[in-house]
Formats: sequence, C-alpha cells, structure tokens
Amino acid sequence: MWEVIEKHKTALPESVSAYREYKPYLREEANKKCVYCAINESYLGGADSFHVEHFRPKSLDSFKHLIKEYSNLFYTCAICNRFKSNDWPADPNERFDIPFYIDPNLNNYNDFFKLSADYTILGNNIPALYMIERINLNRPQLINARRETFLRKAFPSIYQIFNDLLNDLVDLNDERGKELLKEALELIQKIMNLWSSEKDSSQYEPDEIKR
Repeated sequence: MWEVIEKHKTALPESVSAYREYKPYLREEANKKCVYCAINESYLGGADSFHVEHFRPKSLDSFKHLIKEYSNLFYTCAICNRFKSNDWPADPNERFDIPFYIDPNLNNYNDFFKLSADYTILGNNIPALYMIERINLNRPQLINARRETFLRKAFPSIYQIFNDLLNDLVDLNDERGKELLKEALELIQKIMNLWSSEKDSSQYEPDEIKR
C-alpha cells in the first residue's frame, strides 16, 4: 500500500534556490502518493493539494539547517502535513520503544502499518501507533478512499463472474451455474455493505487539524 522511498535513486539538479523546487522529484519517488497516509493525489485534486513536507520540522531551530536537505523532504497530502505540523516528540531510535515519526527514507512503512478488514490502519509498534493517532490516519476521507480503491479492483472480477454466469447458466439445474450465481450475489452483497457503511467525509475545520 505504501511506497518504498528510495531517495538514492533520484537524480537531482545540482542546486536549487528553494526547497519547493524539489516537489516534482518528491512526487515521482512517492509514486504520486502521500508518504504518510498513502492516498493517491487523484483523490484530492492532484499535485496542488500536496505539500513538500519537512520530516524534521523546519520551524524548529535545531532543524533549520535541513530546510533544503533532500533526505528530509517528502511528498505529503495537505491534511497529513497540517496534522503533523511541527510536532516532533523525539528522534527516531532503533528500539522503536517511544513515540516518534518513522523515517520513510530509512524504513518501509509496509513493515509497520497494516490495512485491516474495515479499511482502517493498524500499527505494530509504539511509533506507528503514535503516528496513526497524531496524523489521524483513520480519518473518514481515507477510509472511504481505501474502500473505493478496493471496489475499483473488484469490478473486473465481478464482471468476469457475471460473464461466466451468462455463458454457463443455460440450464438452471447446472451446478456450476448455481455456484457462479452464489459467488456473484455474495460479491454484490459485499459491495452494498461497503457503500452503506461509507462514513461522513466532511472536511476538517482548521482548529481540528492544528492540535
């Protein structure tokens, strides 16, 4: 679900005048997804809805020297960026035993986060759980987007089942036809359940984001 960020493979210009000039490179290495919530930019209106995120916040005096350091920059959606803001509970450690932000340049987020059956994100250690809470990785908009992604992927198999059903259901007593019909009805029911469980995805107020 998450992209593995491999900054060493990115060919960068020799120099830039501002960190924002790195945005096209960050966008490509992230495969047009937010490095934190993994939402594709297409769900939020494209690249204009994404920011250049400073992993170690540029507003903190101890990190001001990293303002144009490429290894500290990532492609994130505006909401994740605002939830994170200048929060920095602690520097990362190898024990993963305290709250901190897991560096996506050094770690594969797929090893720390898991998508559950109800399309919420689960974490397997203290930093991952902290990030889920702080960045609100289970906000309704994201759950709806994950559900829609599943539905889009399911449509080809649904079409194939119905196509097989039409081809095989010449005789209503045909056992294969009955089995296909059962599978099709189960898929339809699952899709109806998913749509009926869609959560309210109203936008957050500014005071809800900057906490």
